[in-house]
Amino acid sequence: MSRPAEQSFGGGAGLLLAAGSLLAAIVSVLLSFRVPFPAFDLPLQANTGRMLAAAAAGMALAAAAAVRDPSRRPLREAYVFALSVGGAGGLVLGLVYAGGEFAAVGLGAVGAGAAMALVRLVDGHRRIANAGLALVLVALFFAAIPAYLAASTDVAGLGGAAIWLLGDVSRAHGAGAVAVLLLAVVGCAWVAWCAEAGRGGSATVSSLLVGLGVGIAGPVAFVGWAGSSLARYVAGPAAPASRRIVLSAVAGAALLMLADAVARRLVGGYAPPLNVTIAFVAIPAFLWWNRRRLRREAGGGGGWLSGGFEAAVIAVIGAGLMAFAY
Repeated sequence: MSRPAEQSFGGGAGLLLAAGSLLAAIVSVLLSFRVPFPAFDLPLQANTGRMLAAAAAGMALAAAAAVRDPSRRPLREAYVFALSVGGAGGLVLGLVYAGGEFAAVGLGAVGAGAAMALVRLVDGHRRIANAGLALVLVALFFAAIPAYLAASTDVAGLGGAAIWLLGDVSRAHGAGAVAVLLLAVVGCAWVAWCAEAGRGGSATVSSLLVGLGVGIAGPVAFVGWAGSSLARYVAGPAAPASRRIVLSAVAGAALLMLADAVARRLVGGYAPPLNVTIAFVAIPAFLWWNRRRLRREAGGGGGWLSGGFEAAVIAVIGAGLMAFAY
């Protein structure tokens, strides 16, 4: 008996996704070792740990996202992005102007809450709400840059916490990076086995994977959604859950490795925050997803003028971010 078309497509396309993820990982390695060093052990020490940590974090977050319902995930990622930027900005303001750790922690909490409240304020069921959300996300993107630059002058203590909030794997090295990668592999394999065998416990392990990924690289939640969505699209709705989880883990690892390596390649070795790097792709992708969500919830009306305006806003933001990166 022949296999269903969806499953056979999922198998062949899954191999293509795995091969593409491997190619992305290889490109990440080549970009990371682009600068000539006087001795071979120096680039190994500088890059190996961060690459392994990025792979572990991306794998853990994407596998965890594949276990959960992805239909509302991008909206949660927008709140996570706001939390990370607002929290880091509040910490930096407290350290620079208040001069005390207690005040910095308080301002960090206020900043995180204010940024999330701002996203909640502009989010709504009217299609024009996507334009307001676009402005908020772009403003948060540009606010993250000076916050990171200020925090990077003192990476100890709360300055390091602000850097972690914005996403960072630059301080991963040695046996610790190998250990977290092994933990991520074991956790992903366990979740996939639970899904294949129909056993419980996958939700608990996926929560642990979220904690592992966030603990390694900070709240870079978009990578989890992107990896799981890519695997779901490629494998098809009829593919077994275990296959989607494995493909999500592979794609997530490659995506976060590539995000870290490409950013350092563009800026000549500087270690930019992962959330800023990811936002170049995440903001236009999220706004496009939100546009489709709002069209379903608010009705498909509005005509070509409204749809063209929404598409133009997203295109301008995407082009502006690419120009800024260049």
